[in-house]
Parts: sequence; structure tokens; C-alpha cells
Amino acid sequence: MQIGHKNPEIKVFAFDVFEKNIERLKRMAKINSINNIKLFNNAIGNEKGVKIFSVNEKYSPNFSKDLNGKYQIKVYQNKLDNLLNFLNKKIVIKIDVERSELEALKGAENLLRKNKCLIILETNKNSPTIKYLLNMQYKVIQINLLTSDVMLTNYN
Repeated sequence: MQIGHKNPEIKVFAFDVFEKNIERLKRMAKINSINNIKLFNNAIGNEKGVKIFSVNEKYSPNFSKDLNGKYQIKVYQNKLDNLLNFLNKKIVIKIDVERSELEALKGAENLLRKNKCLIILETNKNSPTIKYLLNMQYKVIQINLLTSDVMLTNYN
């Protein structure tokens, strides 16, 4: 949200499985007159379809596919490649998908290969997600040990 507010010339695409988060973002965009954000109330992954997300605490907004938690919601999932079609653009991708980063990136393979991308994700430096991106000719440019954020890019 802050990126869109500070840079009105860019386009922001935000995805969240939790409807309350999307509604909150809509309210905040309206209050702050942010018109360059498009919100999607669905998950991103490596295939289309309905997925079960869950949490263990009733009021948690951090639904995940891998918890088998007590509170569950059904969520529509799509591939980023089906939703965003860019060619030769500079793109910043921030991913926080509760341990489903690799799935999300596999569903964005065309986007990642055909554009100049800066990717920020929460993972550890030895994760399969990092290995996947390294195999796609991305390079690690920063690791924040405090937040577990890793930044990678496919351009200089």
C-alpha cells in the first residue's frame, strides 16, 4: 500500500486469501486516495482451482495451505501467469505466502523469465525456492537475517 501511495505512477497488484484483508486494503486505498492498486481475493500458486486454507487461531489473518488447522476457508487459487501478462517490464514482486513461495513462483514462470524482476520473499537462503530461482539465472543480492527476507534479481 505504501509503495502505491508514494509512487502513483506505478501499478500495484495485491493478492490475499483472507477477504477481511482485502476489504481493509480497499478502505485504506479509498481513505488515502490510492488509485493505482488492483486487489485480488484469491491465492496464487502453480495451478488453478479451489484450495483449503486454515489457521489454528480463530482471528488469525495468516491462513496457510499446509497447516491442517482448526479454522478453514475455501479459496480460489490461480497462477500469476494467468493473471498478469507483462513483457520486458521492470517488476518488483514481494511474496509472503506462508511457506508456499515455491508454488507461487512456479505459477509465475513466464512472468519471471520475460521481465526484469526484483523478488523479495521470506525464506531461508538454502530453501528450494532459492534454488529454483538460482536455476532460472536469478542472483541473491541481499539477505536480511533479522527478517528472513531474501532479495533476488535477474538483472543488474
